[in-house]
Amino acid sequence: MLADEGRTDMFVISIHLDWFSGFAGKDHVNKIAAYIAESAQIHTGGRPLLVVWRQYQPNAQLKKSRQRFLEILQKGSVPAYEGLPRAAAVLAKLAQYSEFLKKGA
Repeated sequence: MLADEGRTDMFVISIHLDWFSGFAGKDHVNKIAAYIAESAQIHTGGRPLLVVWRQYQPNAQLKKSRQRFLEILQKGSVPAYEGLPRAAAVLAKLAQYSEFLKKGA
């Protein structure tokens, strides 16, 4: 719906991986990554989509899940950044570059 309105320039999905600490042995993290990598991009209307992730718990099983999560996103060509400040910096540079291209410079 947001992409169809034309008011959205980009999409950021924020995932707090610690929420999955009770589910680390299950496949929830992989299912979310697969949905984002395979299906979510279809609904962005060609606009940039990226994922921001956070993890504070030093849980070894959750760390393995995070690695798999990031691999799935990478295979689906979805960039993922640790923390919103990094993602915001990337999006700001992308917006600047887009403006540069529009000016034809």
